[in-house]
Amino acid sequence: MIPEALVLSFIVALIRGGSVSRLAATPLRRTWLIIAPGLLLILLYLAKPLGVPHAAVAARHFQLVAYAFILAALCWNLRLPGIAFVASGTGLNFLVTLLNRGDMPVSLPAARAAGMHELARMLVSNKDLVRHVLMSDHTRLNFLADIIPAPRPPFPFPGVMSVGDIMASIGLFVFVQYAMVGGRSRRVES
Repeated sequence: MIPEALVLSFIVALIRGGSVSRLAATPLRRTWLIIAPGLLLILLYLAKPLGVPHAAVAARHFQLVAYAFILAALCWNLRLPGIAFVASGTGLNFLVTLLNRGDMPVSLPAARAAGMHELARMLVSNKDLVRHVLMSDHTRLNFLADIIPAPRPPFPFPGVMSVGDIMASIGLFVFVQYAMVGGRSRRVES
């Protein structure tokens, strides 16, 4: 849902007369705290299907470190509109993942309702997924885990969302609107 929220926000901002150059000029602090762990996580996620030994275990543990870095960067930028919502949603996802040893629990009925039959099959067969685990009585904070189906349509890609995903998506939408459109009047007045 987060990528869809970003794309929708860009489209809405452009329709409203916003520009990407305004977004690029928005003074974000400590962005390397998001970019560096994000790139490493992508490499670790790609390494697992390539058969790199222990890639899934490394990705699971490093994901927790990445969450901490991302939350730190968000805290540096709380003054910007929408970022508090992004930080809150990210914090909820981090908490669930932390209490479940690096995995986000996924509701099997929600995965099936979203049309994610391959994910449902992998969850049931207990395959070593990099970031997800089948929700059960043994997983913690299930009410904050991936329990909300996002089927196609209306979403371009099916998914299962958490409350944290929704909060982060709303915050990103607000931030992009501010940065691409709302920031225009602020800079003109200065």
